Amino acid sequence: MTPNGDTIVAGGRDGVVGVAAKDLSVAWRALPGEAIRGVGLAQHGTTAYVLLGSGRIVAISTADGSILGSVPGDDYDRLVAILGG
Repeated sequence: MTPNGDTIVAGGRDGVVGVAAKDLSVAWRALPGEAIRGVGLAQHGTTAYVLLGSGRIVAISTADGSILGSVPGDDYDRLVAILGG
């Protein structure tokens, strides 16, 4: 969930969805057709880092699901999210 509590970010067999917490409607979809192995949010909550089944890590905007970029390489097998305090 984003820090402001507005959006739940979830991944599965067919991409990532942003779910509006207020009514559980789908706010956006990203990476359709991609199997998702892990999702981690940056501390500010505006970026989600997504580990794809292919081993690639992609950054997406939690506001609209747009692709922000990707981490070089494509052989990652885990994604760990650590938030500072």
